[in-house]
Amino acid sequence: MKERIKGMTLYKQNILERVNELVCEQYAMPLKEIRTRNRALRYSIPRLVAIGILRNVFGFTYSSLTSYYNYASTCSVQWARKELDKRMAEDPEIASVVKEVLKQVKPLIPNH
Repeated sequence: MKERIKGMTLYKQNILERVNELVCEQYAMPLKEIRTRNRALRYSIPRLVAIGILRNVFGFTYSSLTSYYNYASTCSVQWARKELDKRMAEDPEIASVVKEVLKQVKPLIPNH
C-alpha cells in the first residue's frame, strides 16, 4: 500500500498521484523527481503543469499543494497556477501535454 498523505482523502490522493504519473510520463522523468526542490526547467515545467491541473481542474487547495511539492509558501503554487495558463497560450508543447493529461484523467474530473 502506498504511503498516505496526512490530511488528504484517499480520493484526492489517487487523483494527485495519477496526474503526477501522467505528467512525468509525458516528460520522461522519474516520479520522485517532480517533487524535487530543484528549479531547473526540466523539473519546474512538469511541476508547474501538474500543479496547474490539480488546482485548476480538481480544486486542490494551495496549502495541500504547497506541502506536497515542498514549497516554502503558497505563493509559489499560486504563481504556478497562473503561469500555466500563460505558458499554454504561448507554448504549444505545454498545451499539448496538458491536453493529453486531461484526456487521460477525464473520468476523474467531477461533473465531466
